Amino acid sequence: MSKTQAVKTAPWDAADFLDTPEAIAAYLDAAVEEARDDPGYLLTALDTVARAGNSANSHERSASAGRVCTRLSERTATRLSRRSGRY
Repeated sequence: MSKTQAVKTAPWDAADFLDTPEAIAAYLDAAVEEARDDPGYLLTALDTVARAGNSANSHERSASAGRVCTRLSERTATRLSRRSGRY
């Protein structure tokens, strides 16, 4: 019988690293790619972004929220049109 050791881990939250509009856009872009047909996956990613926006720097981030949404929608529209065969 082998003896196992407990591995100590530290809490990790992606929201702690979403500190720029570019980071948020990249995170959501990756989530859209990974989500495929799983709306729960995308909702979890959106929740993470919302938690990131509730941090101390949310005032600075909220000023550029429109740019993030625009960049995300442009990327997503391009990706979805490629999947559907429309360019």
